[in-house]
Amino acid sequence: MREIKFRAWNKTNKIMYNVEKMVWANYGLCGVYVIDIDNKQLWFWITEIDILQFTGLKDKNGKEIYEGDVLSNIKFKDGSGYETQQEVYFENGCFGIGMGELFRVKECEVIGNIYKNPELMNK
Repeated sequence: MREIKFRAWNKTNKIMYNVEKMVWANYGLCGVYVIDIDNKQLWFWITEIDILQFTGLKDKNGKEIYEGDVLSNIKFKDGSGYETQQEVYFENGCFGIGMGELFRVKECEVIGNIYKNPELMNK
């Protein structure tokens, strides 16, 4: 079973945080608690952040792969490979990249994410 984890991109201060706790109300997710680099707990309303889920997979260097990450040097289980950069997304119950489902990837490398490194998707 894969570990369920999330990151949160704060739209205002442009910082990525690991989510410590999610808070739900009758209408759905209302906000999250995160820990900052000074080990302080912060609160963000859901409107202030983008939530990004861990895929359960790691790249060739052991780095965790999340939604919004940009992958490069992609090698598929069928032997095909591509050097192009691809964004990880979640759609129809499956994590994917522009070339198909993420579970078909044998090896890849996280080179950034669409929030901190938007220029990566212009290459």
